[in-house]
Amino acid sequence: MKRQIFNLNPKNNIAFDTVEMHVDHIQAFQTTRLHPFIEQHSFSSSCVKIASPKSFEHFNLGLHVADDAQKVLENRQELLNYLPQNTAIQWLEQVHGNHVVTVKNVNTPIQADAVITRTPKLALAIMTADCLPILLANKQGTEIAAIHAGWRSLAGEIIKETLGNMYSDNNEVVAWLGPCIRQENFEVGVDVKQQFEQVNANFSSAFIEHRQNQQANKWLADLQKLARLQLTELGVNHFSVNSHCTYAENDRYYSYRREQKTGRMASIICIK
Repeated sequence: MKRQIFNLNPKNNIAFDTVEMHVDHIQAFQTTRLHPFIEQHSFSSSCVKIASPKSFEHFNLGLHVADDAQKVLENRQELLNYLPQNTAIQWLEQVHGNHVVTVKNVNTPIQADAVITRTPKLALAIMTADCLPILLANKQGTEIAAIHAGWRSLAGEIIKETLGNMYSDNNEVVAWLGPCIRQENFEVGVDVKQQFEQVNANFSSAFIEHRQNQQANKWLADLQKLARLQLTELGVNHFSVNSHCTYAENDRYYSYRREQKTGRMASIICIK
């Protein structure tokens, strides 16, 4: 029996992050490690903070991280209560590449790191635990995309690949950049910086030298800035950013770099 949901608006649920896109006919939200069921019992946010976070509590959505599969499937089913009736969710098998797929119907998980649809009530899901989730929609609310943007995918120009597979003109696209590991916590080697510079010399501005590390050629990378630079260069000038850090805010977000063995959050978008 389907449980009654008292509040179908994710914006008012403390377990979700709001996705600010302001596009008609589009519903989108970002999960956290907190279970949305807490809202139904009027728990305060202080009641659900995790003093010593366990790997998967409370709302892991990743089937590939050695969690109990039945619990993960129950969590995924819970998401449907926050989407339009009769909506189905398309999940991906993410591999940190730049492959983009377009779907008209829900399939078993597809190996790709970006997905596009123009089908109403077909929700697109991207899982993250430090990587950057990007959601796209055209201003008419008739075409959407979701991107899993880790540094490898960004260096592989996955944003360009995704926009190139959308029907919408780039200047008609609205973007949302979700929470990820922030620059002050994301140390990379000089090889990562060089990969971006080979794509575009301007991308070097998204890196600062990590002087606190005694090893030479260590840099701090800004995933959101890399994405903003790419979006702007491609003509997408309408976007909003969730500036929270998954690594630093471990009571709310999963962080692979901090925990290694951990769950996954999801960024969800659909055409109503």
